[in-house]
Amino acid sequence: MKAYKRIVVIFFTAFFLCTTDNVKASHIDAGYITYSHVTGNTYQVSLFLYRDCNGISPPTTAIINYTSSCGGDSSVALTPVPGTGQIVTLSLIALPVVTSCTGGFALGIEEWEYTGLVTLPVNCSDWTFSFSTCCRSGSINTIVAAGSQSFYTETMLNNLLAPVNSSPAPISASVAEFCVGNAVGWNQGCFDADGDSLVYSLVCPKNSNSSFLSYNPPLSCVNPIDANPPVYLNPVSGQISFTPTLTQISIMTVRVDEFRNGALIGSFENNLLAYMVINDLCLFSADNNLIVGMNFIDANQNGICDPPEKMNMTSGVASVIGQTDTNYAPINDNGWFFCVVDTGSWTTSLGAYDSNFYAVNPSSMVSNFGSQTGQTDTVKFPVQLVPGHPNLCVDIVPVTPARRGLDVTYRIVATNVGTDSITGDLQFTHDGLLTLVSSIPAYNSYTNPIIIWNFTDFAPMTSLICDVKLNVPAPPTINIGDLLSSSVIINPVTTDVQPNNNFDDIRHEVIASFDPNDKWVEREIIYSNQIPFTEHLDYLIRFQNTGNDTAFLVIIRDTLDYQLDQSTLNILHSSHDYIAVKRINNVLEFQFNNILLPDSNVNEPASHAYIAYQIKPKSTFGVTDIIRNQAAIYFDYNAPILTNAVYTEAVMATGIGEVSSIKPLLVYPNPANGKITISAKGLSWSKAKISLYNTFGQLVLEENVSQKYNSEYTLDVHAFSKGLYHIVVVEGADNRYSSSIIIE
Repeated sequence: MKAYKRIVVIFFTAFFLCTTDNVKASHIDAGYITYSHVTGNTYQVSLFLYRDCNGISPPTTAIINYTSSCGGDSSVALTPVPGTGQIVTLSLIALPVVTSCTGGFALGIEEWEYTGLVTLPVNCSDWTFSFSTCCRSGSINTIVAAGSQSFYTETMLNNLLAPVNSSPAPISASVAEFCVGNAVGWNQGCFDADGDSLVYSLVCPKNSNSSFLSYNPPLSCVNPIDANPPVYLNPVSGQISFTPTLTQISIMTVRVDEFRNGALIGSFENNLLAYMVINDLCLFSADNNLIVGMNFIDANQNGICDPPEKMNMTSGVASVIGQTDTNYAPINDNGWFFCVVDTGSWTTSLGAYDSNFYAVNPSSMVSNFGSQTGQTDTVKFPVQLVPGHPNLCVDIVPVTPARRGLDVTYRIVATNVGTDSITGDLQFTHDGLLTLVSSIPAYNSYTNPIIIWNFTDFAPMTSLICDVKLNVPAPPTINIGDLLSSSVIINPVTTDVQPNNNFDDIRHEVIASFDPNDKWVEREIIYSNQIPFTEHLDYLIRFQNTGNDTAFLVIIRDTLDYQLDQSTLNILHSSHDYIAVKRINNVLEFQFNNILLPDSNVNEPASHAYIAYQIKPKSTFGVTDIIRNQAAIYFDYNAPILTNAVYTEAVMATGIGEVSSIKPLLVYPNPANGKITISAKGLSWSKAKISLYNTFGQLVLEENVSQKYNSEYTLDVHAFSKGLYHIVVVEGADNRYSSSIIIE
C-alpha cells in the first residue's frame, strides 16, 4: 500500500482578455479505489480523488457502494485521512505558486484520500467497490460534453478465491503535465504487497457502472491523446509512452488485473488526467541551464510573496544578459518568466519599470552556472508600488492586411503601467468607410464609428486585449493605395500622469495581392521640423504557415539598422509565446518554440501569427538618413522567407504640400457634454485652426488658435446638440489632424 501523499498543482499561462473567468464548480477528473485486507472479510477501503479548487470545498465524506452477484449490497461513508489536501507543483520545475486552492490565480489540483472499513457479508467472486460524483471539468477537450459527465471509478475483489488479498496501488500520481513534442514515459505501474501478477490495459472511462464516455473522433479509449508515436501502454510494466502533438487536456483509464496462480482475483481502474502543454520549461534539458524568474507586487515590503500578494502581472519583459547574447523573456500572467541559457554567468533584470512609479529591489540578480549544465536558478524580484500614479497605455496592431472586399482585423492591447487600479473605458474609432463585423470581447456600446469597452478595477501591470474585425468595401469605394485611418483612446486621460500614451493611431494602406509574411513600420517619413525625433518606431512582423503541415518551430531573424538605439528596444506583444534573443551584429531573433501553427489548408484563421516591438532612432538620426529593416522567417528547418523591406526616412520640410495624410487627434473626454481637451503628436498650437462638422458635413464651429508651445487645447462644446461630430485641426501647411466625438 502507499506510504505517501501526492497533491498536484497545474500551472498555466494565459492572457486576461477584457473578461474574467467565473468558474464556480469543483471538478473531479481523476482517481481510483484500493483496498487492503484487515481480518476475515474486513477490508480497509481507500478512495483517492483529484479535484480542482474552483469553487466548492471537497466533500466531507465519500460514499462507496459495494455490490455483488451474491447479494448483500450496501454502502459505507469514507472519511478524509488526516493531513490530506496538501499542495505540490506539477511541472518540470517546482514553482512555489499561489494557486486557486490558497487564494491565488494558478489552477490548483489536490489529491484527497478517504478511508474506512468494510466487512463483506459473504464470499463472492465479483465484489465491486464503486464511487460516482458530478462532474468532470469542461476544460477536458478530448471527451464529448466533458463538463456534463459524471466521474465514476470501480475496483473488483474476488474473496471467494483469495479471501486474504490487498489490491495493487499506483506508484505515481494519476495527474501529470507533459510537453508537446517531447517523448513521454509515464510510469503507471503498481506495487502489489502480495506479489501477485499484474496485467495492464487501456479501457473506456465510465460515467456510471454501465455507461461509457465518448471521445471526440479520431480519438478513442485506446488512443486518447493526439500523439505521434501514439499512446502505448506496456501490459507488463504499466509504462505509458507517447509524444503529444497538440495542447490538450485528456483523460484515460488504465485497468489493472490481478492474477494469483493463473486465476483473476481482483482488478481496479485508475482514471488518469493528462495536461499537454507548451511553455519555456519544455526546452530545459541536461544540455542547458534554466533561469526561473518571479516578480510580484510586494504590498507589505518584506521581500516575500505572501499569499494575499498578487502575481497576476500580464505585462513586462525580463532581460537576461550573457557574455555575447541578451535574452528577453516575457512575463506571464502569474508573474513568472523562464529563460533557457547556456553555461557561464547571466545577469537578469526587469525592463520597463519606471523608477518614479516602482521600486524593484534587487534591481538585478546574477546566475553563475560556470561550465555546468542541467542546473536551475530561481531569481525573485519584489516590486513595490508608489501609489498615486495612474498610467494607462494602448496600442493598435493590424493583425491582417487591408484588402478590398475582405475583412481586416485589428488587435487593441491596453496595459496598466501605473500603480493604481483604474475604472474607465477603451474607445476605438475605426475608419468611417469600414463596417463592423465582430468584436471579441463584445463591446459595451457602439455608435458608428466608435466602439467602447468598459473596464473596472484594471490592476497595475496587467493587460487587456480586444480584437475587432471590420469589412473593407469593394471598389470603387476603396481603391489600392488608399489609407484607412483608425485610432484608439483609453480613458480616463485627465488624471493620467503620462496622457500621451493613452492614444494610438494607424494609417493602414489598402493593398491587393500580398505576401502573408511581411514587415510593417508605423512611420515612413520624419520631417526635419520633427528632429530630434524622440518617439518610438513601431514595427510589426506577420507570418503565416502556407505549407501542408503543422509548423512546430518558427524563428524570425531581424537585423536592426545601425541607426536604431538598441537600448530603447521594447517588445510589445505577440500572438504566441516566444523567446527573444539579441545576438551580435545587431541581430534580433524571435524563437517560437512548439508554436504548433496549423497550415492554412487545415485552419486558415489560426495559421496567422505576429510579433510587435518598438525602438527609437539614435539621437544622430537626421535629414537624408534612412532606416531600413527586413526580416527572415524560418518555418521548422526550411529555407528562410524574406519579408519586404521597410524604410523610415528623414526629409527636409519645405512648408509646401507636405500633408502626407491626415493624422489622428486625441480628444477627451469622449463622449462629452462640456469642455473637451484636444492634443496630438507633433501638434504645437503655434498657428492652428479648429473646425467642427456635424454628420451632414455642415461647418458648425471654426476657431483660430495661437498659443505656441502648448501641448493641448480646451474647447467648449456644451452648446451643441447631441450627436456625432467630426473635428479637424490644421496647423501651417504641413499638419492636418482629425477625430470624431460624441456630444451627449
